[in-house]
Amino acid sequence: MYSSDQTQRLQNLSTELLSRVKSNGLEKDRLEDLRDVLRFHEYRYAILNDPLISDFEYDTLYKELEKLERQYPELVSVDSPTQRVANQLTKDFPTTSTGTAKLTSMSLDSSSGIRKSFSAIVIN
Repeated sequence: MYSSDQTQRLQNLSTELLSRVKSNGLEKDRLEDLRDVLRFHEYRYAILNDPLISDFEYDTLYKELEKLERQYPELVSVDSPTQRVANQLTKDFPTTSTGTAKLTSMSLDSSSGIRKSFSAIVIN
């Protein structure tokens, strides 16, 4: 889906965006770049099963996109990574069936997030 030139460009763009997010955040004019980078990394992770950035780095970019879309709701697009669920997952990921409800993804980047997750597990 991505040529080697596109892959290199998006990888370089990823590095640049991560650096800017860490230093002082992104401006709204970088929204489309951020969406493109996230779509690329979703593809590398979920379709090819060959990620090029860590989960932490992906989450950092994703949270920045969420933040910008909250600040500028008029700029949210239907094809934004925050607005959809992946639909072409690789068949290499195993599927399981459980008799209990699964917990949704919870943020574990703070002590309160960890406490909430632990409480939900203990209660269930």
